[in-house]
Amino acid sequence: MKQLFTILTLVIPLAFPNLSFGQTAPDLGTASTFAVFTAVGAFTNTGATVVTGDVGTNSGAFTGFPPGTVIGNTQVANAASLQAANDVISANNQLTAATCGPTTIGNSLGGLTLTPGVYCQTGPAAATDLTGVLTLDGGGDPNAVFIIKLNGAFSTATNSSILLVNGASAANVFFQVNGAVNLGINSTFSGTIIANGAISLLTGASLLGRALSLAGAINLDTNVVNVPPPAPSPVSLISFNAQKEAQTAVLSWSTGEEINSDRFEVEHSLNGKNWQKIGSVAARGNSKNTQWYAFTDNNPANGSNLYRLRMVDRDGTFDITRAKSLEFDIQLETAMYPTPVAERLLLKMGDLSQIRRVELYDASGKSVLEAETVTASGIDVRGLPTGFYVVKVTRTNGSTDTFKVLKQ
Repeated sequence: MKQLFTILTLVIPLAFPNLSFGQTAPDLGTASTFAVFTAVGAFTNTGATVVTGDVGTNSGAFTGFPPGTVIGNTQVANAASLQAANDVISANNQLTAATCGPTTIGNSLGGLTLTPGVYCQTGPAAATDLTGVLTLDGGGDPNAVFIIKLNGAFSTATNSSILLVNGASAANVFFQVNGAVNLGINSTFSGTIIANGAISLLTGASLLGRALSLAGAINLDTNVVNVPPPAPSPVSLISFNAQKEAQTAVLSWSTGEEINSDRFEVEHSLNGKNWQKIGSVAARGNSKNTQWYAFTDNNPANGSNLYRLRMVDRDGTFDITRAKSLEFDIQLETAMYPTPVAERLLLKMGDLSQIRRVELYDASGKSVLEAETVTASGIDVRGLPTGFYVVKVTRTNGSTDTFKVLKQ
């Protein structure tokens, strides 16, 4: 028996060299719709490039379309590009946190055959190349995930390629590159690249996946780029709309098919970066007919309001829609009195239940008092020293007001 156990412990690592139980793909959020994107950097194209998917930059010039063609949306320095930039950062953090498998890789990927798992390099940062063919073998599992983490710059040679076999999908291949990326002339690449540097597709290079940069220029030259088809979603969304009705935001959406769907979580943001759940609508669960849903936000903020749906399946997996934006010009009748104040500071507002927090700061900026709720009797300030104070009122929708009061 002891000999058998010894044989098995030797054979299992050889049969499954980089087995990673439970490994999941990073959540790309809204960045999943982008074929080519940089959070910070110029975006240029030369020649008849065709990109199927969204493109853009959150900070930098955007040129080259035309002559290039985008079958998707172009997002430059707007709410959508800001959200994509944040989601790329989040996805990169998830890749960083992925636990490395037992099999490490060197600085040359050409000629290797890799099975699902997380592959990391050891040692100091150094450039990595791919010459010839890198084979990714899914082992018959269409959900197999491949994560390849490279310490430095990455380049592929002319006519090099990535070969996906036995069910491997470009949608589940991820390269985290701590440096610049160059895809060689007439090369073929499959998978999502998240790079901490510039990304260049040389003449004729094609990409089935995504090229996403945290900080670096994008350079295209007569390329073909396609976002890989996603894994089947539990919800087939037909429409998602947002419109103003008086001083409320009415959201409506419809689905064509639902498979084990659980709920729709409505999320709200003032800046496209910080999102707050403001409601939940139960899904039908299973349906092949068109279903209609609606949700009303009765307390939108003054100015820009962003809304999106988190479509959650019964097993906890989810998809996120693109954000919808509404602008409101709300006359907010809010005031603090009396000033000077001796005992109780009163807040004049239509509905005090809309207040999430009230904070008082002294002249040095130090927080000296905080209240989670405010009633008609106001806030007791008798214990505060004489002087000027700044009062910050935060509403449940995230908007804020500030006032200056004098304590006697």
